[in-house]
Amino acid sequence: MHQISSVRVARRRWLAGVSARALLCAPVALAAGVSLGSAAQAQTIIPSGSTTYNLNPANNPFQILNGSTIATVTGDGVHGSNATPWTLTNYGVV
Repeated sequence: MHQISSVRVARRRWLAGVSARALLCAPVALAAGVSLGSAAQAQTIIPSGSTTYNLNPANNPFQILNGSTIATVTGDGVHGSNATPWTLTNYGVV
């Protein structure tokens, strides 16, 4: 009978130790599992065209879709002031 109770005591100690270690790791696991994304931001789609597309800061960021073409005879295909940090993703041809 003495052997059974010592096994129970050892088991309780082991479980208590595991629980304590698990609780110490819980904040790390929770922090690693939670991620707050940034707010979704729609991109202004620049359509195909044959004239210069002038970027407007109020519509930043911009995207040119796959298959879109901006082909001008003279000047820039896309133009924006150098006073604004622009975000433009180009999958097309300018």
